Amino acid sequence: MIELKNVSKFYKGSTIAIGLKNINLKMSKNEFIAIIGASGAGKSTLLNVICGMDTYEEGEIYFKGNETSFFNDLDRDIFRKKNIALISQNYNLINSYTVLENVLVPLYVRGFDTKTANEMAINYIEKVGLSHVIKSKISHLSGGEKQRCVIARALATDCDILACDEPTGNLDSENGAQIIQLIKEVAKDKLVLIVTHNYAEVENVVTRTITLKDGEVISDVKKEEISDELNEPLDLVDKKITNKNLFKLLIQNIKGTPKKSFFIGIVHLILMFVLLFLILSSLTLKDQAKYNPDGRYYNNISNRLVVYDKDHKTLDLNKLSKIDGDRYLNAFYEETEVSLSLYDNNLSNSRPITKISGCFSYHLPDDFVMIEGDYPKGSNEVMLVMSYKQFSVYNEMLKSEIGGTFKFDNELLQNNGLIFCGYGYSYEVYDNLFYAHDDYSSELTASYIKNAKIKCTVDGETINITNTNINYYNEPNKTNRIVYYGPKDIEVTDLVVSLSGIYDFSIENFVVETNYYENVERYVVDICLPLKIDDVYEVVFYPKDVDKAAKIARDAGYIADTPGKVGFDKESETYIRYLTFILISIVSIIILSLIGLFIVSGIFESKTREYAILRSVGIIGSDLRKIILCSSIIINIVISIFVLLICYLGYLLNIDIFMIMKYNNVFIILCFFIYSLLFSLIVGIRADRRIARSNLSLTLKSEVL
Repeated sequence: MIELKNVSKFYKGSTIAIGLKNINLKMSKNEFIAIIGASGAGKSTLLNVICGMDTYEEGEIYFKGNETSFFNDLDRDIFRKKNIALISQNYNLINSYTVLENVLVPLYVRGFDTKTANEMAINYIEKVGLSHVIKSKISHLSGGEKQRCVIARALATDCDILACDEPTGNLDSENGAQIIQLIKEVAKDKLVLIVTHNYAEVENVVTRTITLKDGEVISDVKKEEISDELNEPLDLVDKKITNKNLFKLLIQNIKGTPKKSFFIGIVHLILMFVLLFLILSSLTLKDQAKYNPDGRYYNNISNRLVVYDKDHKTLDLNKLSKIDGDRYLNAFYEETEVSLSLYDNNLSNSRPITKISGCFSYHLPDDFVMIEGDYPKGSNEVMLVMSYKQFSVYNEMLKSEIGGTFKFDNELLQNNGLIFCGYGYSYEVYDNLFYAHDDYSSELTASYIKNAKIKCTVDGETINITNTNINYYNEPNKTNRIVYYGPKDIEVTDLVVSLSGIYDFSIENFVVETNYYENVERYVVDICLPLKIDDVYEVVFYPKDVDKAAKIARDAGYIADTPGKVGFDKESETYIRYLTFILISIVSIIILSLIGLFIVSGIFESKTREYAILRSVGIIGSDLRKIILCSSIIINIVISIFVLLICYLGYLLNIDIFMIMKYNNVFIILCFFIYSLLFSLIVGIRADRRIARSNLSLTLKSEVL
């Protein structure tokens, strides 16, 4: 079966040491061969070279008549997988696996499905007498039980060669004798190679004894002549492990080392939390730096869009039909600052409890958080939306005043019957908002148009006409009139209507009638206005993408203002803070990634012995690489999903530190997972390269960790 011709092995260091020298041997199926000699004689070296665990420099080893000197690492892996079963002094079992899980590994490698693999594994375990500990972890077994488990695993490989390196070295004489007898029983029709220091233990079972000294064969004694002429083509075509079985192995690998997997998860958890926090905090600061409020507007909800004609003519709503989100027509009153006094209905005095400034709003911010009370249910109720800073000041004061009465310090909003129904806060607003029922809001629109401020030029002088001088009608047969008391023979040349001080537009084709009343020393100028409530002079939108919506409006030829977004002020403190934080974040992510890479790669490399054991039972390098990479990816992706879920839960529970999640979006999540995937791949590739460079035979000879 195996023939060695002039095989030599050298170890290169500061000097060249001889491991084997001109070895010539023939070994046949059904032989039970003991390899003996003093320490350092080359016994284990010979076994490792024969089994493809180590290379040789001179000569040739033939397996079933085929040369093996050309083997590369992959060839040696496939050769061992198909032909060699290993039993060693150090057991080479994965301590965190159960007996059953250790025996299942070679069966999964051979391609058996779960049910068949379990049945076969149980049968092998029963054959070596370990049924009573089948679900016990290896770390809980005695030395004899561990070696029996190794034999059961060797049976599961179903190989022609059984290579045993000091199989009884860690056992007492009684257990040692039992193990040797068990090996003899299960090794029928196999070539058994057994390296031992205790020849007396195997003397009665071996058919041949090879003695080494200083790397040379000095004796080869056969009790009986056994030979074979097995010459057949060498099969180095690997039968790939099915993806299903490979997945079982990698899941078993993750579960089998729970402490290490948990520590990898903790490192990644910290890294991904910090990454997400830095990204979203950067977006928060960008928001603060870029989306400064427009000073002309009181309502600065971040996604608010105000559309009007540059000449203040009526709007064609068809041109704006592609803009999504809620829309409100002629919401002029949103731009008038009002002050309110909150009274306690239970108090007899008329002094207000507190006075708060703000403006009315048709719309609630997307991140609005209700604290106390309820939403307006009728035209006599109003709710207060505060900025977060003001909320922290007024919260305790307002909590007990639900049901109190609002009184507005504004001549256009003298509705003192509004009930204070509730309040909350929003991170999006800079000024307080008063959110009323739709019925009340429509009354406000009419009120603002009716009470529009008028500027006119009289004899070259600009004059503001007071609100109380406007008579408003919305009927075809009546004329909207401004009554101006001026001197006789005046000339009105220009007329401008101002709605909330922002929408100033000229009135064309107006008519001036001058009348003289008895007992009045001044003439009356009646100015006819064509302004109607039914006409749309302004539309307020709250779209999902305010920048996209603004472009649609501008392409239609209209003015489109975004009150909460006027762009960067590069000289502002917020902009400088934003740039500084970006720089710090980039440096921090790089440093943390390197630290995380070093730690996680180190944890994976600490499992080198476990991976070497997997290789020794038939998992070739490419499959082992998949296990390492996929293990890294699965752990990190699971942790990344967990981080996102925790952050979203914190956001839904209105926990302050998680409120930055409002800036999260599909692109951020995509980048988050791409980073996680790249980090996982780099960790896996780095660990795989280091593990692949390790010497298999030396790794397996290391003490159990």
